[in-house]
Amino acid sequence: MKPSDRPLEPACSSHSRYPPASPALIFWLARCCPRARGPPQRSSRRLRFDVFVPAHDEEAVIARTVANLRRLDWPADRFRVIVIADNCSDATSSIATQAGAKVFERTNPELRGKGYALKFAFERSAAEAWADAVVVIDADAEASANLLEAFAARIERGACAVQAHYGVLNPLASWRTRLITIAKAAFTSYARALAKGSAFPAAFAATVGALPMRSWPKSRTARSR
Repeated sequence: MKPSDRPLEPACSSHSRYPPASPALIFWLARCCPRARGPPQRSSRRLRFDVFVPAHDEEAVIARTVANLRRLDWPADRFRVIVIADNCSDATSSIATQAGAKVFERTNPELRGKGYALKFAFERSAAEAWADAVVVIDADAEASANLLEAFAARIERGACAVQAHYGVLNPLASWRTRLITIAKAAFTSYARALAKGSAFPAAFAATVGALPMRSWPKSRTARSR
């Protein structure tokens, strides 16, 4: 069985330096998204993805993350790995470029953090009008090979936000990793509980998620094609 034939597997990471994404975006998605129904079939493999990696001074791990993402089981001409080098003072940008990623550099010492970085990247992606959906993954995460296939299958069935299972690579290594594993499992369960009865498949505040461009306010996603 190929990776893309299996259900969505975890995309795991340790702690991120960034806080969750904008609560306003989460609220808007919760009000507007239709509920997903049942397990999806295979996708058409036609969607184009911008895979965003928000990164602030992540030179120690960014090459590994980019290499992992470039191995995703998806047509190479239908996804871009884009590192958002956000207010970096180290070699994150150059290392990411050497590893094969496209880099969006952002410098604004007054507006710092993941929310601002993602807003910057989403708006640039929308302006370029290339991607059908954006994916967000932490700079220290490792994604399963079928991540984009699993996202695409759900998006093509009408989902306007998708969250991957988010776990820990070494859950039994220490008391700290055990606590982080429990916390991440609790967050995922809580997010899914919130989604029941509403249209929101899961909270996009998570660090591994997909958002189709049709879910972004139309005034921001006008396309030329």
